[in-house]
Amino acid sequence: EKSPPANSAPFTAAPKYEQLAKALSFVCHIVQESERNMRHTRGTSHPLEYLRPNQIACEAGIKLISLLPHSAGASGKNLDALFLNFINTFVNMVGNLQTEQQVVLPGGWQQPNKAHLCLYILRNTGSGKFSFSVI
Repeated sequence: EKSPPANSAPFTAAPKYEQLAKALSFVCHIVQESERNMRHTRGTSHPLEYLRPNQIACEAGIKLISLLPHSAGASGKNLDALFLNFINTFVNMVGNLQTEQQVVLPGGWQQPNKAHLCLYILRNTGSGKFSFSVI
């Protein structure tokens, strides 16, 4: 693979995660607008109603993305504190998931000059069991 020029800034996945957060935010916005239109027209349901649980899960994912150390632009010693903040938030979210609730989690991997993003969905299926999906 081709190495970046010596004078260029080190590669970071932060712009990719920012783009992912914007895409998730767009999904949330569409569902909210659909709900708003339903209330405005005094309807009892809306065509995107089935996405409501996903909207809440996506909003949680957006929050987690914003807390990722590289999304916050951290480096060096600041990484540890920001990563602990991310982990604490993540553990709290998972601990508070009610039965049939889910959360969208950012993930993937980064190499010196490229990155691959994934989304994971963690769902509380009840009775102390969870499902985990990779998207």
